[in-house]
Amino acid sequence: WKPLKQHKAILLGDEIVVSFLVPCPPLQFRPSFRVLELYEPADKGFRVTDDDGVVPITAVTIAAEAVVAIALGRPVSGQAYVWYAPQTTHQGHGSLFDSDPTVCTENYVYEADSGQYPEANVSEFVDRPYPLNNACVAFRIEVEA
Repeated sequence: WKPLKQHKAILLGDEIVVSFLVPCPPLQFRPSFRVLELYEPADKGFRVTDDDGVVPITAVTIAAEAVVAIALGRPVSGQAYVWYAPQTTHQGHGSLFDSDPTVCTENYVYEADSGQYPEANVSEFVDRPYPLNNACVAFRIEVEA
């Protein structure tokens, strides 16, 4: 087994393209759990910084089965870095997953008055198998110009 992880980040005009090593392509965006809530931020868990600070992200899209494109809100100044699921802004969470077709052998169970938090009653999961897509690992990678 190998994780879904970054390979290379390249600056192309007003966007950064990040290639990934994907165990089960293609890449997909879907919500993740942050504590007991489904979490899918507009930036999909990405952050870009450069010598002037944080670079605004205007869009994040899947450009190919193993490539994500990050549209930038301003030109990059000096050395840029792409972060994914940084603790400071996303508490280690993001929305990038592979398409692993493996099906869990057990269904998600919620039992009221059993000690589970009421927020654990997530209708998308109750009485269905857990999704077993591989989540992308958190990272910071230097952007190549």
